[in-house]
Amino acid sequence: MNSEFQNISFNAQKVWRIHTLILYSISTPILLICVHLLTRSIVINLLILVAMAIMFMVDFVFLSKLKQENFKYKINDSFIEITSGRFFHKRRLIPIDKIAYVKQKEGPIIRKYNLVNLELGTVVDSIEIPCLLPKIADELQRKLG
Repeated sequence: MNSEFQNISFNAQKVWRIHTLILYSISTPILLICVHLLTRSIVINLLILVAMAIMFMVDFVFLSKLKQENFKYKINDSFIEITSGRFFHKRRLIPIDKIAYVKQKEGPIIRKYNLVNLELGTVVDSIEIPCLLPKIADELQRKLG
C-alpha cells in the first residue's frame, strides 16, 4: 500500500469555498435580524456586518486553502495515518484491522466537482477523508473494506 503521504484533491478548496458562501449567506442575515430585534441599534448591526464580512473573507480566501494543503493521509499495511491542521496539528492513527466499514458519501456540491468523501468507521468512531477522486476512493474502499 501507499507509504507516502497523499494530499486530497485541489478542488476541495472550491467545494469548501461554496460551503462557506452558503453558510455565511444564511447565517449573516439571521444574526443581523436577531440582533436588530434585541437591540434596535443600527450601529451594532453595522459592526456585526463588518465583523462577519472580515470573517467571511478570511475563511473564503485563506482557511479553505490551508485546510486543503494541510490535510494528508497515508495508508500502510497495518494502519492509516491522517494529519490535518496548520496551527493546531492533529494526527490520527487508525489500525486497519479495527476498521468496521468504509463508505463513500457525496452531496450535490461535491458531486459537481467529481469528488467523494470516504468515511472510515471503527467500533468507537468514524473518520472522514474528504474530497477524494472517485477512482482513488474506490481503490481505498476495496483495499480497506
